[in-house]
Amino acid sequence: MPRPTQRPRRQPGYLHHKPSNQAYVRLDGRCHYLGVYGCPESHRRYASLIADHNAGDPIDTSARDLARPLTVGELAEQYLQHEAERFGTRNKNTYGARYAMLALTEHHAGLRATEFRPRALRTIQSLLADSGLARSEVNRRVNRIRAAFRWATGEELIPESVYATLTAVPGLRRGEARDNPPRGPVDPRRVDETVVWLQEHGRDGAARLIRFLRWTGCRPSEGCGLRLESISLDHDPPLLTLVAHKTRDRLGEDRIVPLNERAMQVVHEAARDTTNPDVPLFRSTRGDAYTSNGLYQSIRTACRSLGHPTWSPYQLRHLVATEVIAATGSEIATAAMLGHSPSSTVVRRYSKDRLQLAIQAARSLVDRP
Repeated sequence: MPRPTQRPRRQPGYLHHKPSNQAYVRLDGRCHYLGVYGCPESHRRYASLIADHNAGDPIDTSARDLARPLTVGELAEQYLQHEAERFGTRNKNTYGARYAMLALTEHHAGLRATEFRPRALRTIQSLLADSGLARSEVNRRVNRIRAAFRWATGEELIPESVYATLTAVPGLRRGEARDNPPRGPVDPRRVDETVVWLQEHGRDGAARLIRFLRWTGCRPSEGCGLRLESISLDHDPPLLTLVAHKTRDRLGEDRIVPLNERAMQVVHEAARDTTNPDVPLFRSTRGDAYTSNGLYQSIRTACRSLGHPTWSPYQLRHLVATEVIAATGSEIATAAMLGHSPSSTVVRRYSKDRLQLAIQAARSLVDRP
């Protein structure tokens, strides 16, 4: 029986981005803007890209007609490519950049990058706020847009003055958009009940990871990838060295976490299940390393079964910070444990009673021998 002939590969279409009246073509999952829809130049650009694509030649978005000004859409595409090469395609930084670039290009893709002004950025800011996003997320995406223009300035794609004018747009202040309720520490009793439920249902990896975060104050992402080789037993207490962590680029140093007795008890329990130092200590039932979202899903399943409101893994970090401040009376010591710089103001949100801290400090001056 003769084999059916293979259908010819469909050629990517010449498409219309209606909000900006720009033509574009999608090649290998990426959009390439071509200019004003229907104009001869856009058709020539489309034919050139299709020819390179069919020939198997790599398409360099920076290799464009220098006589044609860079558009906002092209700037966004190049910035996303840069972020993907830096962090990988499946990374929260890349996802955040993608959402911000979608907001940027929704109505301004065809605009010349040099003509993107503060008024356009304020328009995007207002649209994001009106969509129902929280104020923090609106400010985060607007800052991402500014970061894209800062990157383009460093690559000499646009004049420095374009980015400089965008810095004049302030972030939204309280009351100008919806604010999420403050995230507080989780009730320790609910943590214990969640751990017991997970253990009873064969999810020891999630239960151990929760206990480890409970007694160290580590970020969920820091605990998910933990390996035995990162723990040094030559100190008292043992020290966990985190080379990759959230503030690595800003602080420029490894994060050192002292492991108390309860944290080491969890480590020893997990280590009995593996002798390979390269395997993550806390693994799912399939043997994979946990992700922050995977841990959250396990917690949500347990909370629903127990009839409790769902809490997030990051609330364990809030719990640890609150307890350490209450026990030590020191925001600086708490910041050191959490991996913040001594001047960080983030820890202050965990201080339930700053007056009490001041009273403890005052009494310490006369209570010394």
